[in-house]
Amino acid sequence: MGTWLVSKLEVESIRDFNGDGESSNNIFNEIANCSRGDGFIFNADGSGQIVSDSELIELDADFIDPSVSGNLEYITNCVSGPELTFDITWTQQENTITVISASETNMLLLSGNELSVFFGKQFSSSNNF
Repeated sequence: MGTWLVSKLEVESIRDFNGDGESSNNIFNEIANCSRGDGFIFNADGSGQIVSDSELIELDADFIDPSVSGNLEYITNCVSGPELTFDITWTQQENTITVISASETNMLLLSGNELSVFFGKQFSSSNNF
């Protein structure tokens, strides 16, 4: 129970998303002070909220040389968006917390003082040639 803030946003691949010469799979290491107010609020009665601050992480990749596989330039931005709050219900069975919102159900794993969730591969692409 209580309020849990998002402290890491990890992706599968280690990349230098911000071009500073240091690679990481934690996007928060690559974009300073963006989306740091996102989190979960769990109330004792099984209700709660998912809270999203007004900052959104925008991550894009462009080919530096389309003829070379994997030759990408990453572009990261912190952009303003709406503050959002979603009502949820939640249950806990041992170390698994099930979070149910109006649009989806997610399973979170509690390990010590760390709560993890995996959303799978979510991306969009466009052809701007």
